[in-house]
Amino acid sequence: MELSIDTSTRQASIGLSEGGNILAKTSWKSKQNHSKECFPKIINLLEEANSKSSDIDSVFVSKGPGGFSALRVGISIAKSFATAAKIPLIGVCSLDIEAYEFLNNNKTVWAVISAGFNKIYVKKYTDNLENPCELISTEKFFSYLVGKEIICGEGVLENLNNFKSEIPNSTIIPKMTNPTRKPEILSKIGINKILSKKIDNPETLEPIYIGGSQHASAKKK
Repeated sequence: MELSIDTSTRQASIGLSEGGNILAKTSWKSKQNHSKECFPKIINLLEEANSKSSDIDSVFVSKGPGGFSALRVGISIAKSFATAAKIPLIGVCSLDIEAYEFLNNNKTVWAVISAGFNKIYVKKYTDNLENPCELISTEKFFSYLVGKEIICGEGVLENLNNFKSEIPNSTIIPKMTNPTRKPEILSKIGINKILSKKIDNPETLEPIYIGGSQHASAKKK
């Protein structure tokens, strides 16, 4: 059984899956206290699935970009599980989770997560998942769009009216609800990485930090 953890932003979620197929999941809007919220929810989810922590044989975790402090919580918990039980650990880019269900349709996809102060994290998907994450202003992002692309993610949903007024008319915004990063998607990406033997080392896995107001604010504390 696999455990999926996503604390990239205030829209957090966890899931339990078997072979990448979701068994149980829960999501919540964090009160900016992921450290106190996440572990009890994992325990509750295990009970809901009539399972115990020793049944977990892999851990998948979102590794950012996202909130500086929030990311550290999820990754710390994931590392603890992986290290204690000596099980595989897989880190997944948060923007890859946002984009996954919209890929492979012959259209360019942009995934978006808010970074604060009119900044957003974006990643462009064409034929692969290897394009870099960027931290840019919303104005610069709008200048990238040429039409007929799909734009998705929590950052789009949070700023829907603003985006609709600025993007080309032919831009596609799919129907989305929070959490836009679904545990079942993280579990699918995670199991594919397991099968491809793309396993992370708990000692070296680090969050994807690209700066942003959340990053700067947390570093000052």
